[in-house]
Amino acid sequence: MNLISGNRETSSRPPAFSLFLPGSCPNTRDRRTVIDRSGNVVGIVYSKLDAIKAANVTGDIPQNVNFAIQSSIMTSLLDSYAIDYQVGALDREKSTAEIVSAALPAIFVIECMIDKSATASTMPLPPSPTERSPSPGSQDAPREEQGLHVVRAFYDALGRADGVNASKLVIPEKRLKGAFAASEISNFYSSLREPLRLLEIKPSDTNVVDVRYQYESADRRACQGRAVVNLTLRGNELLIEAIRALDRC
Repeated sequence: MNLISGNRETSSRPPAFSLFLPGSCPNTRDRRTVIDRSGNVVGIVYSKLDAIKAANVTGDIPQNVNFAIQSSIMTSLLDSYAIDYQVGALDREKSTAEIVSAALPAIFVIECMIDKSATASTMPLPPSPTERSPSPGSQDAPREEQGLHVVRAFYDALGRADGVNASKLVIPEKRLKGAFAASEISNFYSSLREPLRLLEIKPSDTNVVDVRYQYESADRRACQGRAVVNLTLRGNELLIEAIRALDRC
Protein backbone atom coordinates (compact mmCIF):
# COMPACT_ATOMS: atom_id res chain seq x y z
CA MET A 1 0.00 0.00 0.00
CA ASN A 2 1.34 3.47 -0.90
CA LEU A 3 0.25 7.00 -0.10
CA ILE A 4 0.72 9.96 -2.42
CA SER A 5 -0.13 13.63 -2.18
CA GLY A 6 0.14 14.49 -5.86
CA ASN A 7 0.83 13.14 -9.34
CA ARG A 8 1.85 14.22 -12.81
CA GLU A 9 0.22 13.05 -16.03
CA THR A 10 2.13 10.95 -18.55
CA SER A 11 1.51 10.03 -22.17
CA SER A 12 1.39 6.31 -21.36
CA ARG A 13 -1.43 4.11 -22.51
CA PRO A 14 -3.57 3.12 -20.73
CA PRO A 15 -3.91 6.43 -18.85
CA ALA A 16 -1.50 6.42 -15.91
CA PHE A 17 0.28 8.68 -13.51
CA SER A 18 3.81 8.56 -12.17
CA LEU A 19 4.80 8.66 -8.53
CA PHE A 20 7.84 8.22 -6.35
CA LEU A 21 7.67 5.13 -4.15
CA PRO A 22 10.34 3.25 -2.25
CA GLY A 23 10.73 -0.45 -2.89
CA SER A 24 11.35 -2.87 -5.69
CA CYS A 25 9.51 -3.02 -8.98
CA PRO A 26 5.99 -4.43 -8.64
CA ASN A 27 5.40 -7.76 -10.28
CA THR A 28 2.54 -10.23 -10.58
CA ARG A 29 2.87 -11.00 -6.87
CA ASP A 30 2.95 -7.34 -5.78
CA ARG A 31 0.18 -5.08 -7.02
CA ARG A 32 0.24 -2.04 -4.74
CA THR A 33 -2.73 0.27 -4.33
CA VAL A 34 -2.41 4.04 -4.48
CA ILE A 35 -4.53 5.79 -1.85
CA ASP A 36 -5.26 9.52 -1.49
CA ARG A 37 -5.30 11.43 1.80
CA SER A 38 -9.00 10.70 2.32
CA GLY A 39 -8.40 6.95 2.10
CA ASN A 40 -9.81 6.44 -1.41
CA VAL A 41 -8.16 4.05 -3.88
CA VAL A 42 -7.10 6.16 -6.86
CA GLY A 43 -4.84 3.72 -8.73
CA ILE A 44 -2.87 0.50 -8.81
CA VAL A 45 0.90 0.45 -9.31
CA TYR A 46 1.75 -1.80 -12.24
CA SER A 47 5.28 -0.95 -13.37
CA LYS A 48 8.54 0.80 -12.50
CA LEU A 49 10.73 2.98 -14.67
CA ASP A 50 13.68 1.04 -16.10
CA ALA A 51 16.58 2.87 -14.42
CA ILE A 52 19.24 1.47 -16.77
CA LYS A 53 17.43 2.51 -19.93
CA ALA A 54 16.63 5.92 -18.45
CA ALA A 55 20.29 6.39 -17.48
CA ASN A 56 21.40 5.61 -21.05
CA VAL A 57 19.12 8.37 -22.31
CA THR A 58 19.43 11.03 -19.60
CA GLY A 59 22.85 10.27 -18.08
CA ASP A 60 21.27 10.06 -14.63
CA ILE A 61 19.89 7.10 -12.67
CA PRO A 62 16.30 7.70 -11.53
CA GLN A 63 15.17 6.00 -8.36
CA ASN A 64 11.78 4.76 -7.19
CA VAL A 65 9.79 6.06 -10.18
CA ASN A 66 6.66 3.92 -10.53
CA PHE A 67 3.58 4.07 -12.72
CA ALA A 68 -0.01 3.39 -11.70
CA ILE A 69 -3.17 2.95 -13.74
CA GLN A 70 -5.85 5.49 -12.95
CA SER A 71 -9.05 4.66 -11.10
CA SER A 72 -11.07 5.26 -14.30
CA ILE A 73 -9.54 2.09 -15.77
CA MET A 74 -10.49 0.10 -12.69
CA THR A 75 -14.07 1.40 -12.65
CA SER A 76 -14.45 0.63 -16.37
CA LEU A 77 -13.43 -2.96 -15.66
CA LEU A 78 -15.90 -3.21 -12.76
CA ASP A 79 -18.66 -1.63 -14.87
CA SER A 80 -18.08 -4.10 -17.71
CA TYR A 81 -18.79 -6.97 -15.29
CA ALA A 82 -21.63 -5.14 -13.50
CA ILE A 83 -19.70 -5.22 -10.19
CA ASP A 84 -20.90 -2.70 -7.61
CA TYR A 85 -18.44 -0.37 -5.91
CA GLN A 86 -18.51 2.77 -3.81
CA VAL A 87 -17.19 6.14 -4.94
CA GLY A 88 -15.46 8.13 -2.21
CA ALA A 89 -14.94 11.87 -1.88
CA LEU A 90 -11.80 13.87 -1.23
CA ASP A 91 -13.19 15.62 1.82
CA ARG A 92 -11.40 15.14 5.14
CA GLU A 93 -7.67 14.52 5.18
CA LYS A 94 -7.00 11.47 7.35
CA SER A 95 -3.87 10.50 9.18
CA THR A 96 -1.69 7.68 7.86
CA ALA A 97 -2.72 5.51 10.80
CA GLU A 98 -6.43 5.98 9.99
CA ILE A 99 -5.91 5.13 6.32
CA VAL A 100 -3.91 2.00 7.08
CA SER A 101 -6.42 0.87 9.71
CA ALA A 102 -9.32 1.22 7.25
CA ALA A 103 -7.45 -0.49 4.40
CA LEU A 104 -6.14 -3.54 6.28
CA PRO A 105 -9.45 -5.51 6.24
CA ALA A 106 -9.46 -5.30 2.43
CA ILE A 107 -6.00 -6.84 1.99
CA PHE A 108 -5.85 -10.55 1.19
CA VAL A 109 -3.14 -12.97 0.10
CA ILE A 110 -4.04 -15.01 -3.00
CA GLU A 111 -1.89 -18.00 -3.87
CA CYS A 112 -2.20 -20.32 -6.86
CA MET A 113 -1.04 -23.86 -6.15
CA ILE A 114 -0.21 -26.56 -8.70
CA ASP A 115 -1.84 -29.91 -7.99
CA LYS A 116 1.16 -32.20 -8.49
CA SER A 117 -1.03 -35.26 -7.96
CA ALA A 118 -2.86 -34.62 -11.21
CA THR A 119 -1.81 -36.88 -14.08
CA ALA A 120 -2.36 -36.75 -17.80
CA SER A 121 -5.26 -39.18 -17.43
CA THR A 122 -7.02 -36.93 -14.91
CA MET A 123 -6.46 -33.64 -16.73
CA PRO A 124 -9.57 -32.43 -18.62
CA LEU A 125 -9.25 -32.62 -22.39
CA PRO A 126 -10.54 -29.95 -24.78
CA PRO A 127 -13.65 -30.91 -26.74
CA SER A 128 -13.09 -32.47 -30.13
CA PRO A 129 -14.13 -30.47 -33.19
CA THR A 130 -17.21 -32.68 -33.57
CA GLU A 131 -18.46 -32.03 -30.04
CA ARG A 132 -20.99 -29.24 -29.64
CA SER A 133 -20.56 -26.72 -26.83
CA PRO A 134 -23.53 -26.13 -24.54
CA SER A 135 -25.86 -23.34 -25.62
CA PRO A 136 -25.89 -20.23 -23.43
CA GLY A 137 -29.00 -19.11 -21.63
CA SER A 138 -31.85 -21.54 -22.07
CA GLN A 139 -30.31 -24.95 -22.74
CA ASP A 140 -33.04 -25.92 -25.19
CA ALA A 141 -32.80 -22.72 -27.21
CA PRO A 142 -31.11 -23.09 -30.63
CA ARG A 143 -27.77 -21.32 -31.05
CA GLU A 144 -29.19 -19.25 -33.89
CA GLU A 145 -31.97 -17.90 -31.68
CA GLN A 146 -29.48 -17.09 -28.93
CA GLY A 147 -27.27 -15.20 -31.39
CA LEU A 148 -30.19 -13.11 -32.61
CA HIS A 149 -31.14 -12.33 -29.01
CA VAL A 150 -27.59 -11.16 -28.13
CA VAL A 151 -27.21 -8.98 -31.23
CA ARG A 152 -30.67 -7.45 -30.85
CA ALA A 153 -29.94 -6.63 -27.19
CA PHE A 154 -26.62 -5.05 -28.20
CA TYR A 155 -28.15 -2.76 -30.83
CA ASP A 156 -31.06 -1.88 -28.55
CA ALA A 157 -28.48 -0.75 -25.98
CA LEU A 158 -26.73 1.34 -28.65
CA GLY A 159 -30.05 3.00 -29.41
CA ARG A 160 -30.34 3.99 -25.74
CA ALA A 161 -26.66 5.09 -25.62
CA ASP A 162 -26.32 2.51 -22.83
CA GLY A 163 -22.62 1.74 -23.04
CA VAL A 164 -22.52 -0.38 -19.89
CA ASN A 165 -25.11 -2.93 -21.03
CA ALA A 166 -23.89 -2.92 -24.63
CA SER A 167 -20.29 -3.59 -23.55
CA LYS A 168 -21.39 -6.55 -21.39
CA LEU A 169 -22.39 -8.37 -24.59
CA VAL A 170 -18.84 -8.12 -26.03
CA ILE A 171 -15.94 -10.47 -25.24
CA PRO A 172 -14.13 -9.26 -22.08
CA GLU A 173 -10.79 -8.39 -23.69
CA LYS A 174 -12.44 -5.75 -25.92
CA ARG A 175 -14.46 -4.04 -23.17
CA LEU A 176 -11.75 -1.89 -21.58
CA LYS A 177 -10.62 0.25 -24.51
CA GLY A 178 -11.50 1.09 -28.08
CA ALA A 179 -14.89 1.19 -29.74
CA PHE A 180 -16.43 -1.45 -27.46
CA ALA A 181 -15.54 0.28 -24.17
CA ALA A 182 -18.64 1.35 -22.24
CA SER A 183 -17.56 5.01 -22.11
CA GLU A 184 -16.82 5.17 -25.85
CA ILE A 185 -20.20 3.65 -26.71
CA SER A 186 -22.08 6.03 -24.42
CA ASN A 187 -20.20 9.10 -25.64
CA PHE A 188 -20.72 8.41 -29.33
CA TYR A 189 -24.34 7.25 -29.33
CA SER A 190 -25.50 9.93 -26.90
CA SER A 191 -24.19 12.56 -29.35
CA LEU A 192 -26.45 11.46 -32.23
CA ARG A 193 -29.26 13.76 -33.39
CA GLU A 194 -31.41 10.71 -34.12
CA PRO A 195 -30.67 7.57 -32.09
CA LEU A 196 -29.66 4.33 -33.73
CA ARG A 197 -32.62 2.17 -34.75
CA LEU A 198 -32.30 -1.49 -35.72
CA LEU A 199 -34.15 -2.09 -39.00
CA GLU A 200 -33.36 -5.72 -39.82
CA ILE A 201 -31.58 -8.64 -38.21
CA LYS A 202 -31.04 -12.10 -39.66
CA PRO A 203 -28.59 -15.00 -39.30
CA SER A 204 -26.25 -15.61 -42.23
CA ASP A 205 -24.13 -18.48 -40.85
CA THR A 206 -23.25 -20.24 -37.61
CA ASN A 207 -22.49 -17.50 -35.07
CA VAL A 208 -22.79 -14.81 -37.76
CA VAL A 209 -25.63 -12.27 -37.86
CA ASP A 210 -26.34 -9.59 -40.48
CA VAL A 211 -27.91 -6.34 -39.32
CA ARG A 212 -29.27 -3.19 -40.94
CA TYR A 213 -29.73 0.03 -38.99
CA GLN A 214 -30.02 3.79 -39.29
CA TYR A 215 -29.16 6.93 -37.31
CA GLU A 216 -28.38 10.63 -37.81
CA SER A 217 -25.05 11.95 -36.57
CA ALA A 218 -24.48 15.18 -34.67
CA ASP A 219 -23.47 16.93 -37.93
CA ARG A 220 -26.79 15.88 -39.55
CA ARG A 221 -25.23 13.08 -41.60
CA ALA A 222 -27.77 10.34 -42.17
CA CYS A 223 -26.53 6.76 -41.95
CA GLN A 224 -28.20 3.76 -43.52
CA GLY A 225 -25.79 1.12 -42.33
CA ARG A 226 -25.21 -2.61 -42.61
CA ALA A 227 -22.87 -4.75 -40.54
CA VAL A 228 -21.78 -8.36 -40.06
CA VAL A 229 -21.66 -9.43 -36.42
CA ASN A 230 -19.50 -12.41 -35.39
CA LEU A 231 -20.26 -14.19 -32.13
CA THR A 232 -18.32 -16.71 -30.07
CA LEU A 233 -18.89 -18.88 -27.02
CA ARG A 234 -17.07 -17.89 -23.84
CA GLY A 235 -17.72 -20.49 -21.21
CA ASN A 236 -21.47 -20.88 -21.32
CA GLU A 237 -22.15 -17.44 -22.76
CA LEU A 238 -22.53 -16.31 -26.37
CA LEU A 239 -20.81 -12.93 -26.88
CA ILE A 240 -19.98 -10.55 -29.71
CA GLU A 241 -16.41 -11.04 -30.95
CA ALA A 242 -16.27 -8.57 -33.86
CA ILE A 243 -18.45 -6.25 -35.95
CA ARG A 244 -17.61 -5.38 -39.56
CA ALA A 245 -19.41 -2.32 -40.89
CA LEU A 246 -20.19 -2.51 -44.60
CA ASP A 247 -21.25 1.09 -45.28
CA ARG A 248 -18.67 3.22 -43.42
CA CYS A 249 -21.12 4.12 -40.69
